[in-house]
Amino acid sequence: MSATSLIFVYGTLKTNEPNYDVMTNISTGKCRLIGCGRTVERFPLLIASKFNIPFCLQQPGIGHRIHGEVYEVDEAKMNTLDEFEAHPLFYKRQLQQVMLPLLDRQVQQVMSPLLDRQVQQVMLPLLDSQVQQAMSPLLNGQVQQAVLPLLDRQVRQIEMDSGELQMAWIYLLPSWKPELLQEGSELMENYSSKGSHGRPYVSSESCECEEDLWKRAN
Repeated sequence: MSATSLIFVYGTLKTNEPNYDVMTNISTGKCRLIGCGRTVERFPLLIASKFNIPFCLQQPGIGHRIHGEVYEVDEAKMNTLDEFEAHPLFYKRQLQQVMLPLLDRQVQQVMSPLLDRQVQQVMLPLLDSQVQQAMSPLLNGQVQQAVLPLLDRQVRQIEMDSGELQMAWIYLLPSWKPELLQEGSELMENYSSKGSHGRPYVSSESCECEEDLWKRAN
């Protein structure tokens, strides 16, 4: 692709989210997934309005480092995204530093057997010999099921904190009504429409103006 730019998406445009087709529609431009990433700066990300839209507020230093996806897009796709996000009238597109992890899932697969052994090395010394004999079969089951997800999260954290810095465009909301904070969800770092927040995205084709966002659903 010629004349390309990097863009960071954190909401409904991500893979398997409600508006992912905007990214994959080749008739509106080309894009290529670079990988998952995370903002270097912290931002408030929350779900609000009767359409349950994820908003990332232009208020750096508050909230979390946001998880998302970095894409390489051509000029046509960038124009499509600008229109989709109503830039610059509603959202403002601006450059921010994002971190791309250096490690990938292949590295985690290699490390998985090491994590299995690490669980036993940590747990077994805490038990006496009789308890070890009794619990040894369980260490490959229940204990590992409890401990390995914690270790896996540590691996993912290392991935996100030890990566390559890139400048990418991101859409931020520069101003907002009090209703957004009053009725919005808790601040989050990783959005999913099907998350535990219980506020799935609602298609907003019926949204004709900004005021429609804050009208309560019937």
